[in-house]
Amino acid sequence: MAYPVSDTAPVMLTPSEAAVPVPRAMSTQHPDNAVAAAFAGEVVLKGEGEIAEALHVFSVLGCDEQMWDYEGKATDVDVVLKLLVRSPQFFMDHVEGERVFLTLRIPNPTVEQEMRKKVEEALHNIVTSYDVATRFYGRPVAPVFQVILPFTTSADELARVDAYYREVVVGMQRHPLPGGLRVEQWLGAYRPRRSR
Repeated sequence: MAYPVSDTAPVMLTPSEAAVPVPRAMSTQHPDNAVAAAFAGEVVLKGEGEIAEALHVFSVLGCDEQMWDYEGKATDVDVVLKLLVRSPQFFMDHVEGERVFLTLRIPNPTVEQEMRKKVEEALHNIVTSYDVATRFYGRPVAPVFQVILPFTTSADELARVDAYYREVVVGMQRHPLPGGLRVEQWLGAYRPRRSR
């Protein structure tokens, strides 16, 4: 079920949504290497090793964007929270969504049907990350607001992701609950209102 979002309602952009610089260098998660990274802890990088990798990419390598992969594996959905807790001073100086960026790579439901429900998880994680970052920074911050859709063959595939985010993820905040409340009154507003 899609929850309608009024097209006439004004979209209020947060400061982090209004003027976002284009990242210069993106790192993908653990590309093939001859030797495992020192922070990996194991031969196969996963779990907390992926969090350490993202921090390393930002703080040591100086990349300003890290691709966070939801495709074909178990993904740590608490990456924003874990980065902020692990290195709070770095992220106070390098605001997620303004100076450093996490960009989600989601499965393409048209091609990767066995992983298609991961799209829901990834897109719903955007609003959770917003709440976490906003609490950490004490102001509205959208640390994740873009996705990568691999194997894209048409504009319709991209439009479906955008429509799902706006109409279902953000739109669900208007859904009525018992006792006369709407979801947003119970769980808070869903932000950012749109993805890019």
